[in-house]
Amino acid sequence: MDKDAFLAWGWRLPFLASAVLLVVGFVIRVSVSESPDFERARADRRADTPPIVEVVTTAWKPLLLAMGANTVRIAAVYRFNTFMISYTTQYLGMARSTVLDAPFLAAVVQFFVQPVAAGLAVGIRNERLFLQLALGWAALTTSRSSCWPTCGRPGR
Repeated sequence: MDKDAFLAWGWRLPFLASAVLLVVGFVIRVSVSESPDFERARADRRADTPPIVEVVTTAWKPLLLAMGANTVRIAAVYRFNTFMISYTTQYLGMARSTVLDAPFLAAVVQFFVQPVAAGLAVGIRNERLFLQLALGWAALTTSRSSCWPTCGRPGR
């Protein structure tokens, strides 16, 4: 697909594909029956308390830590994926295709590393791991931010 066609209508294709996936997910969900335990709990009316209320009242500390860790991670992803692409192509003169390949490669690596990290989280207390990773990621993004104006620029 050429660039003009992509900009005119091609960018919509992933969204259309996600609509198909939504229908497939709905069909799978409707065709899978509930577990016997859930059916018994529903019959006994023991599931009256909404799960969100139970999580907020009994596990608020891990919930807040997970929210904080994800906020730092998501903010860094947006920062890297928007600012760094324009910075590296405009100021460093790097090829756009090279810069766009880097987040793709990172996603592939994450696909394999994430299960290992989940196993590590089981061995370590989750709250401690979340806190350590969030602080480490915040330090990493701060150090990278202070370096961006000068690091890697030709002639500096």
